[in-house]
Amino acid sequence: MSSLVWRFFNILRYWAVTYVTLKKALPLGVYVEKAGMVQISDPAVLIPIIHQVFADNEAAVADFKSGKRNADKAFTGFLMKATKGQANPQVALKLLAQELAKLKEE
Repeated sequence: MSSLVWRFFNILRYWAVTYVTLKKALPLGVYVEKAGMVQISDPAVLIPIIHQVFADNEAAVADFKSGKRNADKAFTGFLMKATKGQANPQVALKLLAQELAKLKEE
């Protein structure tokens, strides 16, 4: 009987600790923002960052304009580094391709 009471006590203690922990926990959205895990998908935010990446990497821009292979792939890395990995990859690659096409036309 003592063993059964002890197990019940442990289960009760576990649930009490879990309840207190959950009461103190931040809402998921707040935690995600504080941890910096929000993806940047807004073109209005990404396009200025892309232009800054072009300005910061003039040698890569010159390589791209001269037609060097894989020069465009370097910009993907530069953009992800500038956004600390927070850029939505699909949106970022689409916008980057559009801006590189404009850059090539110049």
